[in-house]
Amino acid sequence: MTWMPIAWAMLDDEVSVRIHEAESLDWADGGDDMGLIVAANAEGIDVATGRGVLRIHRLQWPGGRILTAAEANAGHQLLARQFG
Repeated sequence: MTWMPIAWAMLDDEVSVRIHEAESLDWADGGDDMGLIVAANAEGIDVATGRGVLRIHRLQWPGGRILTAAEANAGHQLLARQFG
């Protein structure tokens, strides 16, 4: 069995989301918008950080299955929501 690290974060201080796959992107400094979802499309869910952007590729809602970014975007309005 191969172990993969899993992170979790609160979305809008309401929902605990598991993050199964993500990558760091070197974009402009996230500044005061840390945790803000700045883009959401089939390629990923981009979250501003203090050092660029974290692009989430696969995530899981409570009690649900692991979703790709495209699947998550199809079922939820994510743009401008806040991870904290």
